[in-house]
Amino acid sequence: MCAYIVKKLFPKISSKAELLAARVSLILVSGFAAHMALSNNESLYFGTWAVLSFWNPIMFLPLCVGFLGFYTNGRSFKAGCVAAIIGAILGCYISGEFSNMSKLIGISFSAIGLFGMHYWQKANGVLMTSIKSKRHSSRFIKINSWHDYFNFNKLLKSSESLVTEHGRNYFIAGVVGWIIVLLGMFLTGVGHSHVVVGLYIISSLLCAVFLINECFMPLKLIDKYLPLHFHLTLVVSFIITAQYLLLISNFDQLWLLNVLICTMIVYLLAGIRVTIVISIIGFMIAGFLNFTFQEVFLPMHNLQLYTLCF
Repeated sequence: MCAYIVKKLFPKISSKAELLAARVSLILVSGFAAHMALSNNESLYFGTWAVLSFWNPIMFLPLCVGFLGFYTNGRSFKAGCVAAIIGAILGCYISGEFSNMSKLIGISFSAIGLFGMHYWQKANGVLMTSIKSKRHSSRFIKINSWHDYFNFNKLLKSSESLVTEHGRNYFIAGVVGWIIVLLGMFLTGVGHSHVVVGLYIISSLLCAVFLINECFMPLKLIDKYLPLHFHLTLVVSFIITAQYLLLISNFDQLWLLNVLICTMIVYLLAGIRVTIVISIIGFMIAGFLNFTFQEVFLPMHNLQLYTLCF
């Protein structure tokens, strides 16, 4: 690998010098690995988390969106890498060490950098391949003005278009949303967090609309406003609530799994584009709520273990 990098940096290098570079790199890497193995556990622990905190944010998101058919260019990838490194360092500074928090913040910054650069280039007239394209076709999407993002009528039409494209999964979203709320109430002990109680109440009301819409809502309102309500429900019930619980539980593994499950459900219900946008919005809102209220709670499964031990 090192010989390949040296060859790319110095194309005119001789075969003898290339072989020497490979041997030197092998000695250095082996020596570093031996030093880490023989050193104390703290150095090994720090080194492992440091590598994961940078590797996962840099590689995880581009790999996932690539498999899901999102095509962009090298500038977007480079911007995502730079943002991921900044996010991992910021997460380490906030938590005081490389941990799950530095990885999560690094991945979030990677998403902001990658998709921010992608859509910034599109807004400035750079031609990009459509997300739906399976091959590099000539179909392109161009944003005419930044005002399009803040026009309520265009927002309604965009929501309707996305729902029509991916499917009107209103009833499924309502049922699954209520199941998530009930399971969350059972596992958290909601009395520990007033914000979580509020989020669960709002989520229940939002999901209830999908269960009664065909009986009590006029068809005209359903066609016009329900798509936007659908996306709002996905943001609040699935993304904000899950990510806020993850933050106030100090990145407990159960709630990390909950975030992954909720994100996957949103992807199945609404597609990759909606998932990416509302995940970024949801993380920012959840972070703001966590910073504002600064709530902390011990999850019920950890509370039971704590009671048994003491």
